Amino acid sequence: AAGLRYSKLKPARAQLATRRSQKAALSRKIQREIIQSRAELKAAKKIRSIAEQALALAKAAASDGKLAYTQQTISQSDLLDINHRLLSAQLGLIKSDFRIRFAHLALDHRRGNFER
Repeated sequence: AAGLRYSKLKPARAQLATRRSQKAALSRKIQREIIQSRAELKAAKKIRSIAEQALALAKAAASDGKLAYTQQTISQSDLLDINHRLLSAQLGLIKSDFRIRFAHLALDHRRGNFER
């Protein structure tokens, strides 16, 4: 009877060791994904900062462009180009906000927080 118990114990121990190894590997994978998500969030915040600066410059250029157009020192085509750059900068800011939200969601998901 002792031999029978031992023969069952050996595979059970091997299976336990395998499960522990799998759990450790999964834990390392999750940690890597969390680190990656944090880096993505940090990058998204940096991109948003750059987008804010670009928008501020585009707003100033649009203001100057309107004044220059009313003074007839630039063409309507030039003014349209300036306004296009303003709209592109606004879109860049919106995209960066989306990128930040997405990065937050990805980080929460990888941490196991599914309530957002």
